[in-house]
Amino acid sequence: MLPDSEDATTVFISGLDHLDDALRSMTAMMNRYNRADIYIGVDDQGNVIGIDADDDTIEMMRNRMSQVINHVPDVTITVESDDSGRKYIRITGTGYDIPYSFKGWFYARRCF
Repeated sequence: MLPDSEDATTVFISGLDHLDDALRSMTAMMNRYNRADIYIGVDDQGNVIGIDADDDTIEMMRNRMSQVINHVPDVTITVESDDSGRKYIRITGTGYDIPYSFKGWFYARRCF
């Protein structure tokens, strides 16, 4: 189930073309709050716009994480659907091995 809105540990991303933005946000949330929830295939208002996703997509995402994050936190990646069958991806991360960096840069999420 999708949350109603973004907050300090939740972000909505429209598509996989913004995966690096999502991963940068994840490191920022992990550095500040030790957890992150990212929803891909969801617009800024929290509406599912849908995404094509399968096991290959999840594998690609895991590979990208290992390329751009200095050490990947505990991450769960799932493909979920809304009531009308539109798919979205949920990435849930937790970790206390901070700091996490994205492409060598360290970020921290600001409070809302």
